[in-house]
Amino acid sequence: MNHKYYLPIISFLLFPFFIYSQQAIIKGKITDAKTSESMVGVGISASNNSGTQTDLDGNYEIKLSSDEEHTLEMKFIGYKTQTKKLTLKNGETIIWDVQMMEDDALLNEVVVSESKFEKPLSEVTVSMDLVKANLIQNKNTTNLTTVMQQIPGVSVVDGSASIRGGGGYSYGAGSRVMVLIDDVPFLTGDVGEVKWDFVPTENIEQIEVIKGAASALYGSSALNGVISIRTAYPKDVPVTKVTTFGTYYFQPKRPETRWWGDTLHMNNGLSFSHSSKHDNFDLVMGGNFINDNGYKMGVYEKRARFNMSLRNRSKKIEGLSCGINANVQGDEGGNFLYWTNADSGAYITAPGTYSTYTLWKTYINPFVTYYAKNGIRHSFKTMYYHTVHTNTDNQNYNAQLCYAEYQIQKRFKHDLAITTGTANSYDVVVSQLYGSHHATNFALYGQLDKKWNRLNFSTGIRSEYFKVDTIGNVSQFVLMKSSTKDTIALVPVMLRAGFNYRLFQYTFLRTSYGQGYRYPTISERYISTAAGGITIFPNPDLKAETGWSAEFGIKQGLKIGQWKGYVDGAAFITEFNNMMQFTFTSIGGLLGFQSVNTDNARIAGTEFTIAGEGKIGPVLVSILAGYTYMNPIDLNVSADDTTLSENSRILKYRYKHDAKIDVELTYKKFLLGMSSRYNSNMINIDQIFEVFITDAATYREENNKGYIVFDLLGSYKFTEKSTIALICKNLLNKEYTVRPADIQPPRTLTLQYSLQF
Repeated sequence: MNHKYYLPIISFLLFPFFIYSQQAIIKGKITDAKTSESMVGVGISASNNSGTQTDLDGNYEIKLSSDEEHTLEMKFIGYKTQTKKLTLKNGETIIWDVQMMEDDALLNEVVVSESKFEKPLSEVTVSMDLVKANLIQNKNTTNLTTVMQQIPGVSVVDGSASIRGGGGYSYGAGSRVMVLIDDVPFLTGDVGEVKWDFVPTENIEQIEVIKGAASALYGSSALNGVISIRTAYPKDVPVTKVTTFGTYYFQPKRPETRWWGDTLHMNNGLSFSHSSKHDNFDLVMGGNFINDNGYKMGVYEKRARFNMSLRNRSKKIEGLSCGINANVQGDEGGNFLYWTNADSGAYITAPGTYSTYTLWKTYINPFVTYYAKNGIRHSFKTMYYHTVHTNTDNQNYNAQLCYAEYQIQKRFKHDLAITTGTANSYDVVVSQLYGSHHATNFALYGQLDKKWNRLNFSTGIRSEYFKVDTIGNVSQFVLMKSSTKDTIALVPVMLRAGFNYRLFQYTFLRTSYGQGYRYPTISERYISTAAGGITIFPNPDLKAETGWSAEFGIKQGLKIGQWKGYVDGAAFITEFNNMMQFTFTSIGGLLGFQSVNTDNARIAGTEFTIAGEGKIGPVLVSILAGYTYMNPIDLNVSADDTTLSENSRILKYRYKHDAKIDVELTYKKFLLGMSSRYNSNMINIDQIFEVFITDAATYREENNKGYIVFDLLGSYKFTEKSTIALICKNLLNKEYTVRPADIQPPRTLTLQYSLQF
């Protein structure tokens, strides 16, 4: 071979090595400057447009061309950006460990639910409230409804959540609010309800509440909003916490209702949690035991729960982690439907309605997450949810729900993020209440988020298919027809879009529009039972309900000394079509209720919220408060019909006014807290309740004037590890109802002791 060809050939063969030799490496670990904890997901970018992010241990590595000046930038929401200019030599490796300082800018609370990735609260395009872990712990929360009742615009009646009046009282009628734990649905497969006492309250990091239709990202049951519960991962230092408590029930206010005499009625329990890191494994476990005598005759509860989370951060495959969350609980207790009468029987369930039950719940959630080197995040989550209910009143059921979701997310330069995925579920139900059925659900969704200098834009779409047994319900959404006699039935395409604009430094305007839908649950279609002389009829022809919501809002940051917070105002409107409601009817000479598509409804209103935390002088002040005005109108009832009263247009079991406040003051080792909630009168209900239930009409006429309830708490921290607290709920011993013939608890006093080590 001619020697003149050697040099080009050798150069070609050695070209990759030559290129590599022109590179250098910078790597290190990023931690929180205050806590020294590893920081996951910190974005690192270089001036040559290359970039990466920290792994689950806070480590990063980035390759840069040598003999050039580079500017390295590290960003994380809620922290000050770190920059470094450097020039590297060929083959050089530099270690740069960084401790990031918290940013003292306002409105930098990190939220995930709106876009399925982290962003500051100030940049979201929808109304959202946050509840932090300390509020949950300070209230001795053994059932999460205690906390949900303190969120502005949110109510929970018999376990059914409602946001801004989207739901009323329809026991067993499913949920218009999607509830998630770590982005996985937490609704049962048969009724579509939330088992609030099954939530691992001892390990919650924060709760995010989206107000308004969110079906584009979260599917059916997100018609009215989303409650997203996020659990905590272990820190670098292991933490174990044990809490024990005893609660005393005071006698009801009216002497004639005091059925238990001098007997002591108590509620006591124990909870624990532990979190730790073991090399590349994360371990979290916890649980509780509750023994509640109750304040209603025969209505007691005993339950025990254990939960555990394991996560492995792969050493062999960079960016890969996998794990499993598991939760199991056993319950037994007695049920209450409605009272015997409003006097001596006010806390005694009506004859023929009492039953006892046992309930086992199992929730298993395996998951895999992979951060690829090209910046794409792959997430695969699965879930198995099994409930087994045994009842002395022939209302047994066995429900199993399987769920799987695969999601891809890419965050590009110039603040562009695209999220797309598919979600699938399969339900199997065997029940004396609704027979044997199975349901299939398949969904595709996508969302785009873009940020410019002052403007944030978010939009998403979702398409779903749903089928019960062998009959597909997709035909009710006929969007187009072919030229033949055949009908092409397409699943609905649900849309959402929102804008957020930073008008001034701490002033943010937002507007959003979202479509939503909800498929009927198996229980709503097929339930068939009777209790207390009232029959519940099935309705297999029940159709899905659809709707939309829109809002305009403004968020203003506040700073008073070291106290930081915000005030938020919003005007909103929501419409529902084919709303599903349990409605009084007569079938075959029997009187009872049936879930039917009755209402086209509109709910319009306004909401004001203030929230924040920080020191005012020597006192740490934390506040969450809000007022919501709602005008829930049944559009099927004409405003021009002079034969009907004005109140007949109001949707049933709704309030027009809702106000909440929760304030905590901490000074040195002392904490003092006060919370209050107010609801105006319930304007409209099913009149049949006043006919069938003894004293219901008279009691409602005398007491339906709205109510306000106060709670008070105080605690003292003996040491950094030991705290004792005294918590009084319903301080004024107010007698009130949130639905007909069911009086809420009288005053209670709880002594709580917590030990952390």
